[in-house]
Amino acid sequence: MAIDDFHTRLILDEEGRLNLREIGGGGSQTAATQSAPPTSSAGGGSAAASSVPGPDAVAADGPPPPPVRIDRIEIKRGNVAFSDRFIRPNYDANLTGLAGEIVGLSTSSDTIARVELSGEVDKTAPLSISGELNPFRQDAHLDIVAKVKDFELTGLSSYSGKYVGYGIARGKLSAELNYKIEDRRLTATNQIFLDQLTFGDKVDSPDAVNLPVQLAVSLLKNSRGEIDLHLPVSGTLDDPEFSVFGLVVKMFFNLIGKAITSPFTLLGAAFGGGEALSHLELAPGSGRLDEAQQDKLAKLAQALAERPALRLDVIGRADPASDLDGLRQAGLDNALRAQKLKALIARGEEAPSLDDIEVGADEYPALLEKAYKAADIKKPRNLVGLVKDLPAADMEALLRASVSASEAELRALAQRRAQAVREWMIAQGGIPGERIFVLEPKVEPVAEGGQVQFSLR
Repeated sequence: MAIDDFHTRLILDEEGRLNLREIGGGGSQTAATQSAPPTSSAGGGSAAASSVPGPDAVAADGPPPPPVRIDRIEIKRGNVAFSDRFIRPNYDANLTGLAGEIVGLSTSSDTIARVELSGEVDKTAPLSISGELNPFRQDAHLDIVAKVKDFELTGLSSYSGKYVGYGIARGKLSAELNYKIEDRRLTATNQIFLDQLTFGDKVDSPDAVNLPVQLAVSLLKNSRGEIDLHLPVSGTLDDPEFSVFGLVVKMFFNLIGKAITSPFTLLGAAFGGGEALSHLELAPGSGRLDEAQQDKLAKLAQALAERPALRLDVIGRADPASDLDGLRQAGLDNALRAQKLKALIARGEEAPSLDDIEVGADEYPALLEKAYKAADIKKPRNLVGLVKDLPAADMEALLRASVSASEAELRALAQRRAQAVREWMIAQGGIPGERIFVLEPKVEPVAEGGQVQFSLR
């Protein structure tokens, strides 16, 4: 068979019925059920999965198809015009220049047809379909790869406004879809590339999902304005609620749902770290960032640099239980560092910052004794009023007890922790300061979530 210079028109009418189904007769209820667009929900798209029946919606108990074989179907200069009157505003698209061939199409269950088709969507986006299939077999064998490149997304603004709540102001779509059905089980991969996807004005639609789609796009979009998605789906044709479209919708909304439940898992997928990037664990009483925490901040900074639309909120925390003792120990350590700093200055050596001074085990006893003698605290004295010599443990205990550790000091510690992160992200991470916000510090039990918490917006 040779089909040349043909035109086909597909229309989805105002009631959600496809005109080709009207040709075959049958109840209008069936046609509407088959064609009606899905409704989505914040629960992950389960409604979509049940609203679009799969190919087994047609009864499998009917008479077998007549024996038909077409060795080769050649297609040239085809034009398929699609109009969706169900959506508002209406959507129209043209598949032009359709060409290719279908070889070995047969109703026999032991044959597989080969398909090679190509064309353009609206004369701009190249489209190709290749693979093999036999829709007449009981197991509905299928192995098809479909590719489209540089499809303009603005034409889908009606759908986006209705189901997402925002129109599309800009963007292109390229995709490679590979669908396989074997032993009545579907496995599919959807490799989707979105370039410069930009949402337009908000649309007041009762069908729009209540999900943070803007945040999800910001999480997924890299510094070049690109989104690269891999959405694998699977299912069985024997499931009464089977729907290819429903599976894809469910996977897509699960992905968006991660923007609420675990945004750092979504962010860290490309850079490592996952949900661990959402917080830092610091030593009790300390606001210093050790090497492990700086490595984590480096990954977070890299992810933020690749996602320029994101903003980072930083919350410092202090635990009244663990950080009180930590503050007292930090006070003791600083007293010893101060004595070493005095000695360095007295010898005319360069004076580092107090936090950068390390106290070795061999110099610890002498520095402890100097710090104890210099401390303005009540000290045990002998009978003649002189300060008694004490064991190291007793001097340490007295110096720790002299350190003020009220709630005000705890709040200051929490603030220092958040500020240290902000300064590191700007100086070492290269993130502009206007993208980092330090929120009000918290004094609370820190059972989990770390001494510094992050959130994205």
